[in-house]
Amino acid sequence: MRLLIFRLSAMGDAALTVPALRAVLEPHAEISATLVTRRAFVPFFEGIPRLKLYTPDLKNYKGLCGLRRLYRAIRRQGRYDAVIDLHDVLRTKVLRFFFRFEGLPVYVIDKGRKEKRALVKGKIFRPLPHTVERYLDVFRAAGVKPHLTERPWIRIKETKEEKVSGSPALGIAPLARHALKSWPMDQMTALLQLLADQHPQVRFYLFGGQEEASQLETLAATTGGRAILTTRLTLPQQLALMRQMDVVISMDSANMHLAALLGVPVVSVWGATHPYAGFAPWNSNENLQVQIPKEELPCRPCTIYGKGSCRRGDLACLRRITPEMVAEKVNKALTGKL
Repeated sequence: MRLLIFRLSAMGDAALTVPALRAVLEPHAEISATLVTRRAFVPFFEGIPRLKLYTPDLKNYKGLCGLRRLYRAIRRQGRYDAVIDLHDVLRTKVLRFFFRFEGLPVYVIDKGRKEKRALVKGKIFRPLPHTVERYLDVFRAAGVKPHLTERPWIRIKETKEEKVSGSPALGIAPLARHALKSWPMDQMTALLQLLADQHPQVRFYLFGGQEEASQLETLAATTGGRAILTTRLTLPQQLALMRQMDVVISMDSANMHLAALLGVPVVSVWGATHPYAGFAPWNSNENLQVQIPKEELPCRPCTIYGKGSCRRGDLACLRRITPEMVAEKVNKALTGKL
């Protein structure tokens, strides 16, 4: 069986395809797949058997005519027995239409948009299916029986260059794309000082993209030389470094997912979003999630992806999370007393 799979963005969502792809391809030697994704995400898929990556520059395929050319380019990559759309956006809707028109069966993710709207509006409050489970359901619909493998799911080759120092070595991913998911930087600064007081030999490794370098440099300057910036490293180098962390502290962001998929304990900080929406760190301990309970803030969650502004105007969901609350979770993760 030859599968054509679409998942173009975003980084965290693309990374979450890895457990599903391993669950499909590792136990089934008769299945091969071509994944259409972005070139930047290639390191996530290291070592997955019978997986071919196709990474077109989407800037070259704009509009309906461009997508028609992209369809033809994908078609030239090989023969397929079915199309798996794990993205379900306008671009993939058009692409899968072309493949369906030629007779290929198409299977599409159910993103649970109606349930997620109900969660945000307060009509329901229960865990929704995790994104990985939603991916697995698409393969099940195509007649494949996935078998989840053990962590780590992202497997990076050993590197001699990226070695950690400090005990403990703590990964810090303090930033998120949207303000409703970003813990105030003064709180993060206080947390690092608290952890430094509790662990005199600690070393902090600050993870983020080049566009976040200036903010991370400002944070590093407050740690008295205990912090190491990773923004100049390549993605494979960052992953190799992150894999060696004793614990990673992260907002609801791509780095949270990467740490979990690398098998590292993750202390995740949640503001206006909520793990119930299906984006919790995959297969991680719920006791390491830091958030203000809904009983105290009935407005949570007020967003699925972090977009928008605070309805209260005070970001209480983030401001009420104290450095002591996060440090307690970090120390539980370090001692294994969860």
